[in-house]
Amino acid sequence: MRYSFIHTSDWQLGMGRWFLGVEGDARYNQARIDVIQRIGTLARERGCDFIVAAGDNFDSNLVSDITFRRSEAVVKNLGVPLVLLPGNHDPMSPDAILAKFQDSSDDGSSAIIVLDSSGPVEVIPGVEVVGAPLKSKKPVTDLAEEACAGLQPVGSEGSTCRSRILVAHGQVEARTNDHVAGLIDLDKIARAVDNRLVDYVAFGDTHSTTKLDERARVWFSGSPEPTDFKEIPGGGGENASGNVLLVTVDAPDGATVNDVTVGVETIPVGEWTFEAITRHVEGTEDIASFIEELEEYEDKPHTAIKYALTGAASLMDHTMLAHALDRLRPQFAGLFERERLHNLGVEPSEEDLDHVDLRGYAQDAFDELRQGARAGDEIDSQALKILFRLTASR
Repeated sequence: MRYSFIHTSDWQLGMGRWFLGVEGDARYNQARIDVIQRIGTLARERGCDFIVAAGDNFDSNLVSDITFRRSEAVVKNLGVPLVLLPGNHDPMSPDAILAKFQDSSDDGSSAIIVLDSSGPVEVIPGVEVVGAPLKSKKPVTDLAEEACAGLQPVGSEGSTCRSRILVAHGQVEARTNDHVAGLIDLDKIARAVDNRLVDYVAFGDTHSTTKLDERARVWFSGSPEPTDFKEIPGGGGENASGNVLLVTVDAPDGATVNDVTVGVETIPVGEWTFEAITRHVEGTEDIASFIEELEEYEDKPHTAIKYALTGAASLMDHTMLAHALDRLRPQFAGLFERERLHNLGVEPSEEDLDHVDLRGYAQDAFDELRQGARAGDEIDSQALKILFRLTASR
């Protein structure tokens, strides 16, 4: 048999981003709902049989009723069956928000399946989905391993299952040397695929699209809209979000693991861009290049930039940069200095001094601040920039 589905995760509906301000944060929250509608359109256009959302569908079990109701309206009209897994942000605890989706789908008006247990669920004829739902925010065992423990290989005698998908949520490697309870063992996942307990593993939790095995059958889909910043240059941070995965499985009857074909296509669906830019500058040309870089962003209302400039620039360059940022800042959803890393010193040039028109005590103060800035005094440096900007704008 041949079938296809969308693998997505980490919608985190209701997530706020304070650095966008009130207006930008409201648009960002709505965008996280709107992208689900685009996922449904994509699924219908590409002939997908269903959609799998691998956890953290909501940012919390306590999101506002407005967020839930707007999300519900979209989810109930996707046009294809939707499978939802509880994650660490929206676990299947007594206050589970996903239980509301179960209630809303009882009238048969929409195909919404909440994986609230690890038992296999037939999502379309011949295809089972097995979930590893979180019942609390911090699991203490490997839920993916437990979900696979009672499974028989696909095609076992007496079974109508012709293909099977595992849906899980969590980290697969520790970020410290400390023991991490609930960590998912990738070696055991690989054995589950090799033994054809499952044909594909849909993971959630990491917000960047990531392939986890050589067979390309185990993936993090990443969040369909970014939640954190990509580092420029270097590509660190949240460097591959804004995507969904279109998975196509070709599983002939009686197939072994080597006979099964799984194709995975990464498809961009997000509208927002979060980037953290670090640049070393040495003079006018570099400052102008950074300003030009900002100018070239096409969709500024859906773009948040935090920047860190290091090095030194003349007072005229500082003024040019400040005027450009004042002009550009309202165009972006967010454009702000990365205070922890930003360290752009002042190096006054003779041309700068030629533009200063001061007398008496003011000139004395200017000269004193200039000396302090040259010595690396941050307060003098900031004061010098302000004083110069005031004189330059007269």
